[in-house]
Amino acid sequence: MREDDEGPYISWFGEDEPDVQDGVVMSHYPRKKEGPPTNEDWNNPRTFVNFLKVFYDATLKISVTLHPASHTTFHALIAMEEEIEDLLMEEEEILSETQASKVLKDMSLNMKIKFKKYWGDLDKLNQILMVALVLDPRYKLGNLEFILKSRFENPEDAVKKKNEIKEILKKLYEEYVMPPPPPLPPPTQSSSYCSSDTTTMNTSSSLSRGGKKRRQMIENWRKETRANDVVVLEHEIDRYITDPIEEVVDKSDVLK
Repeated sequence: MREDDEGPYISWFGEDEPDVQDGVVMSHYPRKKEGPPTNEDWNNPRTFVNFLKVFYDATLKISVTLHPASHTTFHALIAMEEEIEDLLMEEEEILSETQASKVLKDMSLNMKIKFKKYWGDLDKLNQILMVALVLDPRYKLGNLEFILKSRFENPEDAVKKKNEIKEILKKLYEEYVMPPPPPLPPPTQSSSYCSSDTTTMNTSSSLSRGGKKRRQMIENWRKETRANDVVVLEHEIDRYITDPIEEVVDKSDVLK
């Protein structure tokens, strides 16, 4: 619409409006109409929409039923918490508080209280959400540690929580891994393979000395690997974690 076509509509807002409620005249003194929405009136709903869209998008991602979503839930929760914190900081920096900003600030404060109650404590949070993040080949354990360090003031607490999640992952692996096949029965020895007591004693003594040396070699090698920070794969989970991560793309199927 052109500006010259807006004249009749703008003039309508300048007319007096009787104070009528439910068909009853409440006052004989006319009042001015509120007028068309100002730029501030449009900016306020934009702020609400942009803020609430974060929670709307997170709800859609978490509530899906046709594809896995548990590996993205932890990221969504952290993003929601940061959005609430940012909004509170922005509102505190505003010198002139409008009615809309006051409502938005009160809403964000209430949301922060509820978020802390249900999701804020990582020890009370469902630990499987962090395990699911580690199972995402784009992030693994390194991304979890990266996030934990930003949330804990003490880096040691972040490392402790990371190790706890790693142990949970190992226990889950041991629970679901296929058991090894049963050992084969030992072969029967015929009389032709029997030896005298002296030969057996000498052989056992030789194996004992050889076993001691071998154990010593292995122990020395363990000390060498620890001194040089060599990654030792003590568990299949270590193998998965040390493998290169996948490239982070917007659309990724974690099952492929």
